[in-house]
Amino acid sequence: MGFAVSITVTGVTHAIDRFEQFTARITDMRPPLRRTGHFAARNARERLNKRPRSWHPHTGILARSITVRQEGDGTTFVETRVKYAGIQQRGGRIVPKHGKMLAIPIPDWLARSGQWPRDFPHGHLKLVLRAQITIGTHSWTGKALAAKESIAKPARRKPNAKRPTPRVKQGTLLFALVKGVTIIGRRYIDWTHVEAKFLQDEAIRYITHAGQSSQNN
Repeated sequence: MGFAVSITVTGVTHAIDRFEQFTARITDMRPPLRRTGHFAARNARERLNKRPRSWHPHTGILARSITVRQEGDGTTFVETRVKYAGIQQRGGRIVPKHGKMLAIPIPDWLARSGQWPRDFPHGHLKLVLRAQITIGTHSWTGKALAAKESIAKPARRKPNAKRPTPRVKQGTLLFALVKGVTIIGRRYIDWTHVEAKFLQDEAIRYITHAGQSSQNN
């Protein structure tokens, strides 16, 4: 499930009341809405990139996924289709859909790779009941999955034959096992006074230019 915020023509109308004499001549407000959408998307990416690191380093996947889409009536959407986008925006609790425990990658490289226990060869992981787990600034003692023996790191890309395959040492902690995770929501796609002011300025500039062009004609 992704997340989206829409910017509508109604918002423009309220922003440009003092230019009523030109609104009758303006039927296509898509250009200022589209520019405002890209401005809001850029701000959303900046908010994500400035988030403090308390777990793993930022992968940039969510920030890069934010796009702008505009419909025929001018309604403009700032959106992302990344499945965890909504919970990052609004917050919530993640619990396992199958089984009793969630697996959370422990090493940074594993978090960046998007690999899960199912991506490792069968029988190559072992359960550790009282592991000393550290992820980012968080540390605790709990259940984890570790490398049962030295194994090759799982990779999505085809291995480079000219380079040795990176390996995971025996006993390396790979996944923390937890009953659930609470995510604190932090709005990144947002409509603040900054975006509202940008829309107002864009609408005024657009309508003023249209009015001047009309007078010249």
